[in-house]
Amino acid sequence: MPALSRNNIVQRDRRYPILDIDTLTSEAFAISMVHILLIDDDPDYRDWVASILRSRGHEVVATSSLSSVEALSCQAKLRTAFDVAIVDMIMPEMDGIETIRALKALCPSTRIIAMSGGGQHGDAQLYLRIAEQFGAIAALTKPFMASDLGSAIARALRST
Repeated sequence: MPALSRNNIVQRDRRYPILDIDTLTSEAFAISMVHILLIDDDPDYRDWVASILRSRGHEVVATSSLSSVEALSCQAKLRTAFDVAIVDMIMPEMDGIETIRALKALCPSTRIIAMSGGGQHGDAQLYLRIAEQFGAIAALTKPFMASDLGSAIARALRST
């Protein structure tokens, strides 16, 4: 992936929106470093989101499932490790609702943002409404813009 700069626009393919570096400097990203857990089974989308977050100075653990995070860290450390978790709703190993429920039990203070493209036959909005019923503070429909991601993180951090 080419480096982000003020003079270039990155477009990886139609799944990933055009990203102008100026959108990364918006007020929504003007927050201090946040410890973020990013869970998405799509490695390309996961890497794209992680690169945006890291370019803003956030510490990101990007993984394909919650079980791989649990294996990396003892449960006591995991309880306080993340300020925000961004969770895809449709994943093969453990779906988004199961992941949100497990996160709420393991990391009760972690604020959760759900994201979904709806899968092959699904309705993204339905999945995201259900995620909010299970405790997600914000919801993003894939593909989303960097500014939407920043706004969701800011909203999650403002919640108590």
